[in-house]
Amino acid sequence: MLRVQHEAYRLARIDGYDGTTIETVAEAADVSPATIYRHFGDKVNVFVWDPLEPSAFAEIHIDPTKSAMAAVREGYSALLAQDLPISEAELLERVQFIFSHPQLRAGYEASVGAYREALADALYRGGFDDPLVIDVVAAAVVAASVAAVDRWQRQNGDPPLHILLNRAFDALDEHWKA
Repeated sequence: MLRVQHEAYRLARIDGYDGTTIETVAEAADVSPATIYRHFGDKVNVFVWDPLEPSAFAEIHIDPTKSAMAAVREGYSALLAQDLPISEAELLERVQFIFSHPQLRAGYEASVGAYREALADALYRGGFDDPLVIDVVAAAVVAASVAAVDRWQRQNGDPPLHILLNRAFDALDEHWKA
């Protein structure tokens, strides 16, 4: 999937988003178009697929002795501290590409719900049992993350993403009990 996505972005730099087809991506990645459709569904998802995927939240350790926000922040930070399969510079280029194309941005925003659900599941598995608290915390963390990513791409990657994510979590922590 990474190879397919890499080729899609490489081709889009040359031919633009509209000039990049599933068929040309398949040829460049040495897979069949059917394989791309099976794994991604459509062209938009080829570009907005996140290598971390919502399933990565299954690995988050939630400490039930902490507040829901503190537990999520700790687990989320540990997840993001892992080595990403692409560099931060490449991630920035991809995010800026997504945010500059309305249909890709819409696809990105549609995919955010899966992260909220995965985070809510992690909280539940971690011992939190109030469905409203779980849903509110998951939604707040995902919204804060999206805001941080948006600011990061608009500021051309300065400061680094992890700093903006921590600032977004700081904002949640600071105003959570207000």
